[in-house]
Amino acid sequence: YHRWGGIGSHRYQVGFSGDVLATWKALAYLPYFTATASNACYGYWGHDIGGHQQAKGVKESDPELYTRWLQSGVFTPIFKTHSTKDMNMEKRFWMFPDHFDAMREAIRLRYDLSPYIYTAARQAYDTGVSITRPLYYYWPEEEKAYQWKEEFMFGDDILATTVCAPADKVTGLAERPMWFPEGTDWYDVSTGIMYKGGSEHTLLYTIDENPYFVKSGAVIPMAGPDIMTLQKQSNELRLFVVPGFEESTATVYEDDGNSQGYDTEYTLTHISKKFEGNAMKITVAPREGSYQGMPGTRKMSLVLDGFYAPSSISVNGVDVEYSRFATYQQEEGKQVWGYDGNQLQIKVWLEEMPADQQIEVVVSFEDLGSSMTADGKRGLINRIMKMTPEAKLRFSSLRIKDFQLPSELMNIAQCGSYITEDPFNAAEYIEAMDIKAMIDNINSWEKLSPDFKAKITAQTSFER
Repeated sequence: YHRWGGIGSHRYQVGFSGDVLATWKALAYLPYFTATASNACYGYWGHDIGGHQQAKGVKESDPELYTRWLQSGVFTPIFKTHSTKDMNMEKRFWMFPDHFDAMREAIRLRYDLSPYIYTAARQAYDTGVSITRPLYYYWPEEEKAYQWKEEFMFGDDILATTVCAPADKVTGLAERPMWFPEGTDWYDVSTGIMYKGGSEHTLLYTIDENPYFVKSGAVIPMAGPDIMTLQKQSNELRLFVVPGFEESTATVYEDDGNSQGYDTEYTLTHISKKFEGNAMKITVAPREGSYQGMPGTRKMSLVLDGFYAPSSISVNGVDVEYSRFATYQQEEGKQVWGYDGNQLQIKVWLEEMPADQQIEVVVSFEDLGSSMTADGKRGLINRIMKMTPEAKLRFSSLRIKDFQLPSELMNIAQCGSYITEDPFNAAEYIEAMDIKAMIDNINSWEKLSPDFKAKITAQTSFER
């Protein structure tokens, strides 16, 4: 791990890009820098997240800039914070209480993606194609693949980008222009919207939203939800499935993580997804290969993002029981499924099984054609839910005795809770959300802050 020393430095593989200034301009340049370095097989870059030093005259860290840098850093080969010894360069997350949750979520996402990233690292070792890849690797005949320099492919299935401009002070929304390459549609995991391939958009994001886009129908291997360290072997695997009717495949690479034996001592687990009638079938093949100390069993879970509740789920032909309390964690090792209404996700928890055994999960729907929701309702629910405390403060300042928040607002803010309690009627709860009625009600209050009215109106939109 070393400083930049010219083009020949790529023989040492892992580089530090130097004393970058903590500015939006510097952040905006890094996606182009990192992806382009792949052309010289110099694929492993670490940039000082948040910047190394302040620009002249700046006396304190900008928490918004730091948050966006952390979010961008999730999709870089080396994820690290570092700075010069200067009290004006604060990097401790807990010193920014208004941004702490968003910062923590970025770090959590990096850990979640570790199996996907490690598999892409093995691809880089085998092929020379880096984890961070320019768009023209995949679309060489498309001129836009060379022009859109703030987005890139991160592994095989993720289109990554960076929000590299501050948010509007009133609306709390930052712009992110995007071009979505043809050949597939792209699912925005942060908001739950599917974008057509070949289209251009100027998208809007709150500080809590870290935009990254997954190929329609793809399966992303993730770590178990309780991951805390990469220094110990784990036998947990979570499969993150996004909406889309495409058949797809994925591979998970594993080795001992601690020796040079990876050249010949490693395992591969192949995953496939296809549709049969009104059912989605996900097959996890037996693990191939071996390495010293590998776990003999596999703990697995599935997250089906942007899907309505199914009619049934089976694992290796055995029906899986639904449980209201399986939303966030497995119940005493039981094989169950639950539904997270706030995220519009099916969550399936499997029993621990031998890793050399094939696992087949069949998720059946009454009507496959209407089984998916990728129109931003998840993003809307979460935005209004996060704005509810501010709404309470704004209305309390009007000093209206025994006042309750407008029912139109609460129907959206609490929609996820309704769905968690009653996932089989999720479509009805979503249909009952009335954005126009909420905005009209908010705007009817003459003494309510104009800025708050503008903010809540703007945050019901995801595009400019």
